[in-house]
Amino acid sequence: MAQAEQTGWRDLQISARHRTWGANCPAVDLDFVLVEYYHGRPCALVEYKRAGATWSAGHPTYRALCDLADQYRPGALPCWVAVYRPGRRWRFVCRALNDAGRQALKGIEGREVTEAEYVRRLIEVRTSTLTEEDRRILRRLEDAA
Repeated sequence: MAQAEQTGWRDLQISARHRTWGANCPAVDLDFVLVEYYHGRPCALVEYKRAGATWSAGHPTYRALCDLADQYRPGALPCWVAVYRPGRRWRFVCRALNDAGRQALKGIEGREVTEAEYVRRLIEVRTSTLTEEDRRILRRLEDAA
């Protein structure tokens, strides 16, 4: 039996309809998956979860997401879950879902980081070169932290 809608944030009609298709048609409507990219090339697959949401890296949902990332060519695409705490001072805790994600998050995985630290890492995953615009944005984020 398919699980019931838990949040009501999504289009409930397609969610409810899909659930009638039975146990052999499993699917999940993730919270907020982004393909981080640079010049049209994927750089990372990130599932964003608000702090307090429950999830497990071993759940079939995340195994499927990770499998997509691992099938990327050339090489595996970094894949992780970024748990965010919004507010005046945004914070992020990231958990890698694959080896490429662990490499991309080296030094910050599992610890709470500021928005500026997280955005810097996103830029580094894309390219090792910070532009003047990147520096301006990071300074603004650091000032807000």
